[in-house]
Amino acid sequence: MKAVSNYLWLIGTDTFEVWQTSATSGGVMYSPIRRVMGSAGGVGTASGRSVATISNRIYFVGGGPTGHGRIYEGEGTRLHYISTDAMEQEFRKYNMENSFGFCYSDDGRAYYCVTFIDDDVTWVYCHDSKSWHKRSSRTATNDLKRWCVGHTTYNFGMVIAGSLSSSRLYRMASDIYTEDGATILRKRVSPHIVTGPNFTRHASFTLDIETGTALEYGQGSEPQVMLQA
Repeated sequence: MKAVSNYLWLIGTDTFEVWQTSATSGGVMYSPIRRVMGSAGGVGTASGRSVATISNRIYFVGGGPTGHGRIYEGEGTRLHYISTDAMEQEFRKYNMENSFGFCYSDDGRAYYCVTFIDDDVTWVYCHDSKSWHKRSSRTATNDLKRWCVGHTTYNFGMVIAGSLSSSRLYRMASDIYTEDGATILRKRVSPHIVTGPNFTRHASFTLDIETGTALEYGQGSEPQVMLQA
């Protein structure tokens, strides 16, 4: 059960309903809240811990006969799925029930982060760009695992993140280039482009990148870009 703006979302394992403060009739309120007509549906959540809200939106990992294997966004009284076909194909291998999610805002952008614990992977959705990416953390052996952040809060004018594996707190911001001292690796993989059974040739490649933003000293002072075919 989550309050989103002036609505109350009730999400079960197989269905959901949206309730709202009811109107009065002749100065008498017959019920404090009542279900919004047409707002119920046959989509539930596979994990109650995946339900998270930000602003007037709600997010959760889908469940039930029609919602399993997808990730949903609700706004107002409307619900729609935001996961892609490629993601849902990968979700077939996941344990969707053992997942948790949270939201945060940074630089004016809203993010929904969902971690699938058994599969050691974290997916992040940016509402403003309507795009997904995976987010990982480096281990002591330089392996990439699920993101180490377990929750966030906004206080003291900053986004504060709590670690999954310790009692440490971190400040999150776009001008921080390390994660607890470890280098942050960002990888961009282009979509697979095909023209039927024929070879596709590219005569040139252009990388659009913002330069001149590196630090003068320390970590991030010598950024490098590598291209692999």
